[in-house]
Amino acid sequence: MKRLTFILSFVLLIGSALAAEPASVDSVSAFGKYPLTICPVCGETDVSSTHTKVYDGREVVFCGDDCISQFEKNLAESMMSLNMHIAEAQRPTYAMTSCIVCGDGMDPKAEAIESVYLNQYVKFCCRECLASFNKNPETYTGNLTAAMNASAGEKKE
Repeated sequence: MKRLTFILSFVLLIGSALAAEPASVDSVSAFGKYPLTICPVCGETDVSSTHTKVYDGREVVFCGDDCISQFEKNLAESMMSLNMHIAEAQRPTYAMTSCIVCGDGMDPKAEAIESVYLNQYVKFCCRECLASFNKNPETYTGNLTAAMNASAGEKKE
């Protein structure tokens, strides 16, 4: 059920990525920076900034041109797979203990609604909060940035 919820929430965010023309890496926001250390196609750890593409504000780094071609053959499926990798990597260190939208605490016994905004894993307490987030994500990303900065500060001490 958790995987289905994640997939459904991602489908809401993917629509514009399919028609997007690759953009400049300079135009990518902090949330769009590539967070993984592996190629999203083959899993190779030798990724290079010379093999970087931007899809709808999301930076993706590959190990080579062949993987770029493979990724773009079915962009929707590739982006969904990328989101799964991002969620797996970021879930254990997710900085917020409350819903990014309403601020309610997350019930550890209840299944959270998971999504990926640009290249950042995000959790919600309910579908209504996910819908609110999808209408205007920039309204809520400051909450996550603040939590991430606080978490990074605690780790330094």
